[in-house]
Amino acid sequence: MLVSVKSRIIVTILFFGVLAVGSMYTYISYTFNDFSNKTAKQSLDMLSQSIFQTVTQSMLAGDPAVVENTLNKARDIHGIESLDVSKSELVLEIYKREGETFTNDAMIREVFADKKPKTIEKIENNHHSIQLLNPMQADTSCLSCHANAKEGDILGVMNLVISLDSNDKQISSTKMILLITLIIVFVAFAVIISVFFGKEVITPLDELRSRIRALVDGDKDLTRRIEVLRENEFAQSAYAVNDFVSTIQDTINDAKSLGSENVSIANTITESSHSIHKSIEEESAIVLDTTHKSRSIKDILDKSIAMARETQQKVSQANLNLDSSKEALDQLVNEVAIFIEVENDLSGQLIHLKQDADQVKSVLLVIKD
Repeated sequence: MLVSVKSRIIVTILFFGVLAVGSMYTYISYTFNDFSNKTAKQSLDMLSQSIFQTVTQSMLAGDPAVVENTLNKARDIHGIESLDVSKSELVLEIYKREGETFTNDAMIREVFADKKPKTIEKIENNHHSIQLLNPMQADTSCLSCHANAKEGDILGVMNLVISLDSNDKQISSTKMILLITLIIVFVAFAVIISVFFGKEVITPLDELRSRIRALVDGDKDLTRRIEVLRENEFAQSAYAVNDFVSTIQDTINDAKSLGSENVSIANTITESSHSIHKSIEEESAIVLDTTHKSRSIKDILDKSIAMARETQQKVSQANLNLDSSKEALDQLVNEVAIFIEVENDLSGQLIHLKQDADQVKSVLLVIKD
């Protein structure tokens, strides 16, 4: 893990620098390689056309020795690996040498068939070459020597093989020089950026940190402030730290004044607490006495409830007795009614007695309720 800002800056510069160098090298190498190959192929095509024209002109002389001499001189050109002319079957019919046959090369046969030039690029075993197959078509000037051919027929195919190894070596050398140049530029850039960041960022940051540390680890004098030497982004940080220290100083001063007020309030609260404690003790005694009296009242109420329940039971029993008496009186009234004519006076008294009994019953019911 990268902890310090300096290490992060260095790693960031290295990362993006390597990325930029790699991207530039890849792009420039690809562009240069493509351009070089295109240029080389164009040059080779021009060389091929030149050799083709030279060989064609030598054939117009009608002397095989001249043609062979022209081919030998062309083979001596730097970069040419091989140069041959494959004769067509029409040419072999007239100018066939002993043991000479029509070519067995499939590519050359294909050029004879479709009458179109072919370019074949090969890379085998670190060997880079281009094979150019150009058909040699007959025109009116050729018909004097090739009576069996007509205009447009293929009289032969020039097989030219050119080596591109020197071109590849030059490209590799140029790419290596480019890579070394980019590395040197990157190293110089990294050194310049490191010096710049060290002077403009790291050094002011270390100074700011040391001054903050001196403010913290010193005599804790909050009246001291960080000195600003240059007006830049770090100056704004220093101003912010100074403002923060000022805020802390104001807060501490406010805390001191509040502390004095809190002491006074605490004394007042202490006195009030003593008064409240004394009042609580007095009220506790009153509550205790009230509790005792409440218990006595509770005992009396419990006894009264028990007596009331007993009285209720007695009233219930009396009510039952009165019911029995009422039934007996009703029976007696019925019996007396038989003798009403004889005992009118006695019946009236009994009826009055019955009414009195009913009133007593009502009174007992009221008492019961």
